[in-house]
Amino acid sequence: IELSTSNDGGGDGGGDSKDAEEEGPLFRLDDVRVISRVRPANYTGLYSTSDPLLDSTWYAGAYAARLNMHSSNFGSVLVERGDRVAIQGDGHPTMAAALSAFGPESYDLVRMALEKTDSGCPHCRVVDDTIMAYPLYWTMSVENYYWESGDEIAFQKFVPDIASILDNASIKFWPDRPNIVWMGWDDRLDDGWCDPCFDEAHLTFAALLVRAHLDFARALRGSARADEYEDLARKHATKADELGHRLKGDNSTWLEGYGLHSSANVINAALPSPVETSILFDREMNDVVKLCSFSSFNQYWILQGLGNALKMDHALSSVKLCWGGMIRLGGGCFWETYEPGWEEFVPRGPGRMPGLPSLCHPWSSGVTRWLTQNHVGLRPLRPGYDYVLAAPYVSRRYPQIK
Repeated sequence: IELSTSNDGGGDGGGDSKDAEEEGPLFRLDDVRVISRVRPANYTGLYSTSDPLLDSTWYAGAYAARLNMHSSNFGSVLVERGDRVAIQGDGHPTMAAALSAFGPESYDLVRMALEKTDSGCPHCRVVDDTIMAYPLYWTMSVENYYWESGDEIAFQKFVPDIASILDNASIKFWPDRPNIVWMGWDDRLDDGWCDPCFDEAHLTFAALLVRAHLDFARALRGSARADEYEDLARKHATKADELGHRLKGDNSTWLEGYGLHSSANVINAALPSPVETSILFDREMNDVVKLCSFSSFNQYWILQGLGNALKMDHALSSVKLCWGGMIRLGGGCFWETYEPGWEEFVPRGPGRMPGLPSLCHPWSSGVTRWLTQNHVGLRPLRPGYDYVLAAPYVSRRYPQIK
């Protein structure tokens, strides 16, 4: 609600002047109008399963993205906290959720948000682009948009900027592993801003760099440039392997130094063999005590890792563990940070969380995208859904999905 007022000045010497001065200045309400700060968009996605908590999770993720749709970008936090702007990396899960939940209704907004957060063009700078992972997430957002919309013109416009971002990240990261600035709020990733960063953060970034090259090559689809970036991905994979050995000693296997976050990301980059993937899953991703990252932004990559490890029942159960508690405690949007143990002592109801997490943080919405692509099983095989893979996942535990 926006109010337009005029000041009556507390009286002009009449009989009520003294009372008015004691109570403060008087205002006359001249006009009232309602301003919508949320961009109109209809739900075009649908998610319904045999598990009500999974259903609620999909819609809560979509709702957070919906509430943060501005006229020309996506906000990164619902409250006015100084960062209610489009942020490059934060926006990756947000835009991914919007594409799955709102489809064509979101295309124009996603494209505008990508333009506003492009740091790959000459002399372009955007919020938080010094976080080395964030421009990489932006490249993956462009590719998500391209596969969903089929917008060849926009994609080709962004191709030089994607290439610039990947090339610059590669030059900067190898061989010296500089300060990557931030990889996540979880204490296993240095609990936010880091200088220098833990080995776990560097291993996670190295895997992300490989994946970003592979995703770009896939979007380029068979062109000479696709071959170039596939070759670069292989070279980065070799360096990531060498990094794993170097961190743990020459006599170790390359994956001994990998923790939860780096294991998920290296699986997402398709680097481990099936046997190695099984080792990483058993050691790092099959323990409910340590499975949930402190930030659902980071949990999005862990969820992908579980799916890519072909542990779908575990992945769906992790959704209920790592996102479901926010629904039970808050009943609204997903939060900036969350720990399942909070359910043991936090009263139910909004605004009662430890610390000061944002209670409507759309970077936690990646789960909506993942459920659409992996549980419903809908993926475009060509940009714009000219050809579609429909492979819904059902099991004894999760027997129904639509």
